[in-house]
Amino acid sequence: VTALRTTGVGDRFELIVDNGCLHGLSDEGREAYVREMSGVSAPGARLFLAGFGGNPRRRGPRGFNLPEVERRFAGRWTVVGHHDDPAISNDAGDPIHVYELRRVDADLP
Repeated sequence: VTALRTTGVGDRFELIVDNGCLHGLSDEGREAYVREMSGVSAPGARLFLAGFGGNPRRRGPRGFNLPEVERRFAGRWTVVGHHDDPAISNDAGDPIHVYELRRVDADLP
């Protein structure tokens, strides 16, 4: 996910679903992720993100939250919806966060 354009997967996806990838990446990986998702998506595309939040007591992926999603995707995507989904987590105190984003910029290089 950090080098999608080099794989030849295409560049006009209108729907992208991330079910737990972004939340496990480093800061550098997250920057590359945003760049690559933007590069393979069509203008107006929708991106669904699902992942852990930043719960310090959980072992494993460090997660992400709404302010980070808004900051990282700013200028290329806008958050159009988000909710917590405790039904898909094993821990009611650590729900999965689900975000819907829409690409708002023009074609990217």
